Amino acid sequence: MFTFDLETLFQISSNQIICGDYNAKHRSWNNNTNTPRGNTLKRFANNAGLEVIAPADPTRYGYNSETTIDIALVKDFLFPYKITSLPEMSSDHNPVALHFHFKYTMPDITGKTKTNWKNFNKDLSYTTVNYTNIDTPEKIENLATQIEEEICNAKNRNSNLITNSKPRFDPELLQLNAERNSVRKQYQRTKRPETKRLLNLNNKIRRLSNLLENKQFVDKLVNLSPENQNVWDFVRPFKKKKHIIPTLKGPTGIAQTDLDKANFLASFRENPNFKIKNPFPTKKKTGSRGRRKKQ
Repeated sequence: MFTFDLETLFQISSNQIICGDYNAKHRSWNNNTNTPRGNTLKRFANNAGLEVIAPADPTRYGYNSETTIDIALVKDFLFPYKITSLPEMSSDHNPVALHFHFKYTMPDITGKTKTNWKNFNKDLSYTTVNYTNIDTPEKIENLATQIEEEICNAKNRNSNLITNSKPRFDPELLQLNAERNSVRKQYQRTKRPETKRLLNLNNKIRRLSNLLENKQFVDKLVNLSPENQNVWDFVRPFKKKKHIIPTLKGPTGIAQTDLDKANFLASFRENPNFKIKNPFPTKKKTGSRGRRKKQ
């Protein structure tokens, strides 16, 4: 069998590309019929983990026949490729051009996708896949491929990309943070007093951070426009109902203002034995059932 020679070649090195006229017809590489030689090659490719690369157009034009027999076999060759049958010669065999893209970049997939599953199910309900007359392994394989394509296409049609909004940091602020962290590591190793004085960068970082935050807030106010919904998005957090802390009762009296409540809560955090009481406790409802007298 001709597959013995192929097996010998792939045992030498798995990363090979074997191209040629195999004279093997199979529906898997765009033929109308399956020949015994094509079934043998297909079985060998499945068992050996090979990929059969064939063009979409026929490679040989005979008398009232069109076949694809000029193909390529690869293994563990995970590069994008493009294979084309070129009608550029007067021979009955067309030359086949196989291009591998060795220099390529992965697509920039940032963020997550949000899928409308209701529309996804609706699209799959109108599928055109025919589930009848499935009586051969080849038909089962083709059916599985069609179902997978229908599912992937339906998900792509009903999914939207959600980009991640990465926070932007000021370069000067990043540099100050890096200097502070470096000085902190030096002080932890040496314990020198002059190194500890350099840790006062925290105040400078805090002032710069507040300045940048105010600047961003002012820029956001300036860019508000009633033509779109960014005004509503801006005021929406301010329209939420805030949680109101009720009146608190402590050892020194009743706290009604926000300042008094903050002092009470701070004292509670410092002293675990400090108890906060509600000056208006709710009355417990007592049951109306009486005890049954013993006879």
